[in-house]
Amino acid sequence: MFRKTGADVVLAGEGTEWEAMKYARDAAAMGLSRAVLWLGHQASESPGMRRIADALRARCSAPVVWLDQPEAFAWSPGKS
Repeated sequence: MFRKTGADVVLAGEGTEWEAMKYARDAAAMGLSRAVLWLGHQASESPGMRRIADALRARCSAPVVWLDQPEAFAWSPGKS
């Protein structure tokens, strides 16, 4: 993605390319502006699933319930 688009940052819900993280780390160490941000399943899919539930609720006679799922991981400040 970096090579194809010339992007400095890739923001994705989830990635299959394990090399992206290593590339971004090595590129940053060489002074290039590169970063990868993985949101994960829950953070990237939840808003879309809520929208689908709203659309189904408006079109279906059966009850439609969207169940929010808390984050699987919690971040705490650490030392750099």
